[in-house]
Amino acid sequence: MAAIYGLEYSCRALCARPSDDNDEGDILNFLVGTCSARHDNQLHALAFDDESEEITSQVYSYPQGAIQALSCNNLDRSMVAVLRESGSYNGHNSPCNKQQTCPPQ
Repeated sequence: MAAIYGLEYSCRALCARPSDDNDEGDILNFLVGTCSARHDNQLHALAFDDESEEITSQVYSYPQGAIQALSCNNLDRSMVAVLRESGSYNGHNSPCNKQQTCPPQ
C-alpha cells in the first residue's frame, strides 16, 4: 500500500523532522514547503504513521516568498531554516515562535 498527500501548490523543498517525544509507534515526520510565485506559500508539517499508513498534516501560511529549500534542526524540532526565492538564507522559525512549537502540541 501507499499513502498520497496532495498540495495546493507545487513544492521544491522537503526535509525530515525528528520525532516528537509524544509520537507512538512508527511515526515519520516531514516538512514540505511550496514555491508559488503568485500566492502566499505554505509550510506543511506531515506525520506519517507507518502502521496505519495514515498521514496527518498541519498547514501554515508562509507569505515571505517561494520556499526553495528547508533544513530541519535535529536537536530542536521547532526550528527550521528556510532558503527563500529572494536568495537570502535566514534561520527562520516561522510558522513557529517562542510561544509555539511546530506543530502545536
